[in-house]
Amino acid sequence: MKLELSEILTHPVVAAAVGAVVGLRALPGTSIVEKLANVGAGFAIAAWGGAAAVDYMAIASPKLASGMIFVIGAVGLVVFNAVIEAIKRTDLGAWVSSWLPRRGGGQ
Repeated sequence: MKLELSEILTHPVVAAAVGAVVGLRALPGTSIVEKLANVGAGFAIAAWGGAAAVDYMAIASPKLASGMIFVIGAVGLVVFNAVIEAIKRTDLGAWVSSWLPRRGGGQ
């Protein structure tokens, strides 16, 4: 069985791995453990999120599918980190209490 270079480069796993490594450029981490964790998280986001997006959009072209997975791998980790940072900075107690009805006789 002879594999063509284009088949290897458009394989979803390769696209997810390369996208995760490219995403590492925007979110490098400070230690080798953090870098490996970031690449692993980017790969997981691309592998499962990218595959789900390709399936949801019914993309039939392998090259287009691998491109989509690559982009999700490159951007997914950065977006995920931004969401985690926003959650860390949110005063959840104040936000929840603003949605709850006030106690007392004022209303």
